[in-house]
Amino acid sequence: MARTKDPELEQRRREEIMATTRALLTQDSFAALTLGQVAEGAGVSKGLVGYYFGSKDQLIIATIRRYHEEQAELLQGLVALPLPARAKLRMVVDATLPSQAAVQDELRFQVEVLSFAKARPEVLEEVRGSYRAFRDACERLLEEGVADGSVQVANLGFTYRVLHALIDGLSFQLAVEPDVDMGALRNDTVALFESLLGVDRTTA
Repeated sequence: MARTKDPELEQRRREEIMATTRALLTQDSFAALTLGQVAEGAGVSKGLVGYYFGSKDQLIIATIRRYHEEQAELLQGLVALPLPARAKLRMVVDATLPSQAAVQDELRFQVEVLSFAKARPEVLEEVRGSYRAFRDACERLLEEGVADGSVQVANLGFTYRVLHALIDGLSFQLAVEPDVDMGALRNDTVALFESLLGVDRTTA
């Protein structure tokens, strides 16, 4: 009798494989990545990795897509919380700057994502689509602040790009500075964001 597939187990294995792929891409280049390494790290067979994803390129694409989905889900969850805008802003900063090691891993992963996509137009479009979804979630968070009067900005798209550029810039700085007070950095970042967004501290 053929065994019935367990959808939850299948999904969990796929998630573990993609998480392993992302972790490996923070340690080495996408060119050096092999399905064998991924299989070993995820504790599954190489054949199973190929069965789920087909090829290394498709695995990397799925990993990139899942990463951006997770980031969008995080922001969408924050939007839904019954909290004032300032509290949510703090949570966004804490999530994007959790620790120096985490930020450095994030930066290394993003470098590999862009390097991988550079020579693959179809993959680059996939990455752009993922970023658009992430941007849309960020803009919804800003829209909520504008709606309740706690955020004062006219151009949400441009404002988001400025905030994201600041986070990206800080990430690069953390990659080269060995000793940074992360608590102070997060506090200063929140204060700067509040200033840029015109956050009303009396209602936030």
